Amino acid sequence: MVVWRTTTCLIANARKMKHLERVYQYWYLWMLALFLAACQVSKLTPPTLAVFPSATPIITNTAIPPTETAISPTATMLKPTTTPTRFPAPTTYKWVCWGSDSTSPCQPISLYYLKAITFVADNDAWAVGENGYIMHWDGRVWEQVKSPTAETLSGVSFIGPDNGWAVSDGAKILHWDGKEWNVVNALWLQGQPPDSSSATLFYLNAVAFAGSEDGWAVGGIGTESGPRALIFHWNGEKWQEIDSICGCSLTAVATLSPDDVWVVGGGEEGATFHWDGVHWQRVSNPAPYWLYSVSAISFDNVWAAGLVQQKPGSSYYDGNVIHWNGQQWIEINVPPPTGPQFQFSIVMLSETDGWSGGYDLFHWTGREWVNVENPANKGDRASDWIVDIEVSPNRQVWAITRAGKLLQLIVSK
Repeated sequence: MVVWRTTTCLIANARKMKHLERVYQYWYLWMLALFLAACQVSKLTPPTLAVFPSATPIITNTAIPPTETAISPTATMLKPTTTPTRFPAPTTYKWVCWGSDSTSPCQPISLYYLKAITFVADNDAWAVGENGYIMHWDGRVWEQVKSPTAETLSGVSFIGPDNGWAVSDGAKILHWDGKEWNVVNALWLQGQPPDSSSATLFYLNAVAFAGSEDGWAVGGIGTESGPRALIFHWNGEKWQEIDSICGCSLTAVATLSPDDVWVVGGGEEGATFHWDGVHWQRVSNPAPYWLYSVSAISFDNVWAAGLVQQKPGSSYYDGNVIHWNGQQWIEINVPPPTGPQFQFSIVMLSETDGWSGGYDLFHWTGREWVNVENPANKGDRASDWIVDIEVSPNRQVWAITRAGKLLQLIVSK
């Protein structure tokens, strides 16, 4: 009985399994039919493109040369390591004589030869020169200011409206306190250097400040054996003479910070020295003779100007401009002169805008130095020359000449 029941159950289960197999077979055949039907979808015919008569493709699939690499649209573009120089739009520059119309000869504003100019504000400027001559600009007129010395004043620099300094060719240092000028330091007041027995001349040529507590005045000492550098440092309380750094005369100084200062000068060769906050270090340069001026924009963008003999032993000179790029000084050619040429001053506004002056006026465009007409010596280049160029706070450029003429730059686009 048990065997019969067991056999009956197995037969019933077998029938059920065969039924399920048929269901699965029917489902599989149905899905296969649907798949084959989908594969028979009719293909779409693409639209016909219009063809323009004698049309030349503007863009073609030009093969990339073997030496170049194709850039994927999704590739990451690397930024350049240095920002490319952007040159300004074409600009017209014209120098005019202040106080003279375009039809009149350029007239001097001072009774004596001028040597230096500086700006405190757009309506506050100072100019100094021979016989202790000092002039002040109030935004309207230039007026003479009483001076405490009759020595030629060669340099002037201001920290603020009531804090200015000037230096003389007798090694005097003058201070403006907002009311008057006074002599605050001179070799003959503090005692002469130990080795001054053979000295015949003391002089200071330039002064500049990196702050109210950090300033430099530079010049030279004339001796029987040749010149020697003369340097004073202002520490916020007093001027102190420091040890001479070369057997040369120093003519100009530019300050970027208390630990980034440049001085230039000359003698048998052009001299460039850098102060790092601790030591003065001589830096070699291609200037073979004298450097008269220096202008610093940044630690890797410093310019100096002077002169170079046309050939050894010659009494004829060419203008000379050199540039510090952060690693070395390199010479930047200026246009050849049509006569005598000295570059007594240089001022740089940016990487693509700067001026250098002497007998001639040159503008730096970012690519080259370009000659611009100098209204101070029309018709006679050697009759007068530019001795200093400065920039006001609103970036107006002014220049003074040896004969006391004041030039202003007019810029138009």
